[in-house]
Amino acid sequence: MKNLVRLISFLLVIVMISGCSRRNNDDSTGDRFKVYIGDTTDLSSEYVIRDKPIFTDNDIEYYDWDNQKIVFKDEYLEQLDVPFVEEKRYIGGSRLLGTSSIDKFYVYVDDELIYDGCFAQSMLSSFLPQGAIISDINDGVYIKFVNLCGDQLDKRYDERILKLLEKKALIKE
Repeated sequence: MKNLVRLISFLLVIVMISGCSRRNNDDSTGDRFKVYIGDTTDLSSEYVIRDKPIFTDNDIEYYDWDNQKIVFKDEYLEQLDVPFVEEKRYIGGSRLLGTSSIDKFYVYVDDELIYDGCFAQSMLSSFLPQGAIISDINDGVYIKFVNLCGDQLDKRYDERILKLLEKKALIKE
């Protein structure tokens, strides 16, 4: 009986060690900048995050850190197959990313949520969003921050984001 317990314990340790080493070497699970979209369901006002990110650091040409503008690679823009962005700025959401004004976005670094926000609203909307807000630019997105009450922390400049983007040489000089 003791030998069986030892064998099972040994096998569990081997499985745990091999699982940890795979996770650390898998670039898709860590050391990544990812942005996900959250959609609302028809039956509730809760947001459900999509399974795959809308874009990652692999899709970024450069990140203008001071102005919080993300410019995408041409390959990423071409696969989006979106008409010229300027044509529909008044509708809200992101025409470039295929979202509506009621959707949310979530910024992750190394699979850790750093901050979330919403998309630009229609010019006809009475809703005034606060916090981080994504708007389209011709070749990427701009993330602005609205803080009318002065009680929100601007997490767009989180050091973890900056360090990762610097490591991947994506910060615009």
